[in-house]
Amino acid sequence: MNEISARRRSIVQIVLLAAAFLVLVAISIASLYWLKRAREDAAWVAHTLEVQNQISLALLQMRRAESAERGYLLTALPAFEEEFEQSAEGVLPLLHQLQDHTRDNPAQQQALIDIIALSNGRIAQFRHVLELSRAKKLDDATEIVRINAGALTMNR
Repeated sequence: MNEISARRRSIVQIVLLAAAFLVLVAISIASLYWLKRAREDAAWVAHTLEVQNQISLALLQMRRAESAERGYLLTALPAFEEEFEQSAEGVLPLLHQLQDHTRDNPAQQQALIDIIALSNGRIAQFRHVLELSRAKKLDDATEIVRINAGALTMNR
């Protein structure tokens, strides 16, 4: 019986080792799956941060353009007109980059089409105020700024 007991013990040990090996293999496979998932999640977080950064940059450029427009209206200094042109020229490329970053989302694509149209309208209003200011029609230019026509455009 000792020989049979020893044989059973050997078989039990082999079965337990095989079971332990299978558990290790399962843990390894699960670890690889979760690692892949973590990398995908990190990529989406980076993508989201890039989109938010592009939005912030576009908004900053629009605000710089508005500030330069008002600075020119108050002072008629060419530096403000130059700053306006630089800022206004920077808005649309940023919005187009944002479109590239959001190609995977149709709702965002539609929103960006609307935002680009509104931004073009707002920049046109800035240019109109600058033209009135250059033509020495300061009352008309100031009235446009006073009634906050740009906010009406952007709040649509």
